[in-house]
Amino acid sequence: MTLFCALIVWIVFITYPSNKARQRFLTLSRETQEQKDLVATHTQSREGVRKDLYVTRPYHRLHALLTCPLSELTLTHVKGEAEVVENLKKFHCLMQEDVFVRLPDGTEAPVGEGERLQIIRDFNAVSGRFFYQRQLLLAKRVFVSRYELPGWELPQMVKEFEPSMKGVARSAELVFGNGFKFRAENLKATFFSPELPQ
Repeated sequence: MTLFCALIVWIVFITYPSNKARQRFLTLSRETQEQKDLVATHTQSREGVRKDLYVTRPYHRLHALLTCPLSELTLTHVKGEAEVVENLKKFHCLMQEDVFVRLPDGTEAPVGEGERLQIIRDFNAVSGRFFYQRQLLLAKRVFVSRYELPGWELPQMVKEFEPSMKGVARSAELVFGNGFKFRAENLKATFFSPELPQ
C-alpha cells in the first residue's frame, strides 16, 4: 500500500507543471496570439501592366483588357488572412459588355444566323484599386465611352469608331462574375444616335 501511495505521489509530481513551466506556457501562448494579430504588408512596383480578364456566360466568353503604365501590388496578411490589392495609376480598360447576333428580322439573340455584334465599354481612370480575391475593380475620375461594334473579338483600339455614349463619372466599379458588371457613380453622359442608313 505504501508503494502504491508513493507511486501516486510520484505520478502527480511529474505530471503537475511547475510555476516556471506554467509561466513559459503562458508566455508562448501570448506570443502566438500576438503573431496571429500582426499585420504584415509586402509591396512590389510593376511597370507595363497588362491584364486579360475573362468571364463566361451561358453562350459566350467575354473579354476585358486592362493596361496600366505603373502600379503597386500589395500583399497584406491580417490575422492569418491574405489580401492582394493592386493600386493603379492612369489606367485604361476595354471590355466586352455583351456579344449577340442581330437576326435578319432586326431582333437580337445570343446565338443564331445573322450579324455578330458586341457592346464595348472603354474607360480611362486617374486611379484605381484591383482587389484580386473579391474580383473587383474600383476606379476614380473615370472617362467612359460605350460602343456597338461588329464581331465577337475584343478590338485592340476603338478610337476609329463613333461611340453611342460618352461621359465622365466621379467613380466606378467593375465586378467580375457572371459577366462584367459596370456601375458608375455621378455619371454625366451624352448619348449619340446611330447613323441611319439612307
